[in-house]
Amino acid sequence: GGAKRCIVDCENVETRGVDFHNSEGNSSILDGFTIKNASFSHGAAIRCKGSSPVIRNCIIKDNFGEYGVGIRCAEGASPIIENTLFTGNKSSNYGAGVYAVQGSKPKLINCTITNNKADVTGGGVYCEDVHLTITNSILSDNKPNEVFSNDSQAHPDTTSLTILSSLIRGGRNGIKIEENIKVAVNWLVG
Repeated sequence: GGAKRCIVDCENVETRGVDFHNSEGNSSILDGFTIKNASFSHGAAIRCKGSSPVIRNCIIKDNFGEYGVGIRCAEGASPIIENTLFTGNKSSNYGAGVYAVQGSKPKLINCTITNNKADVTGGGVYCEDVHLTITNSILSDNKPNEVFSNDSQAHPDTTSLTILSSLIRGGRNGIKIEENIKVAVNWLVG
């Protein structure tokens, strides 16, 4: 099996690839799938709404939508995303690779987020009103930026972004931060 052989091809029909929306916890595991050609406005390939599954060893590629194309984490979702590739995803607005909002706490570990494009911002990662941790990951060649981080006016000072031992193309210039949010950034030495 594995992600190169277990493929969910949504065939560019208006549908999500996978939808976690019933308070699924970490006993819900998506392991070793490719999800491609999904097309949906909010959370095309994967949506985590108030859910906290484990997603690992996946390839999320060539999906299209408006907000959160590769994965959308919303309403307190806290997924653990490990060893997953996000590539070739396109957003007509925000968050082509990863989109995290509304009190979510996603953790990205050993992920590669590359060659994703958002027409507005957050080509690689878009986060607002969340606590997002990126560990041992690579973000490169995402347009218009690798990471965009913001606080909403309704919930000021609620966003934190922690980047540990990760490679971000352009370093600090690859991260666009709006408003006065808390950001902790640790860089890989080497």
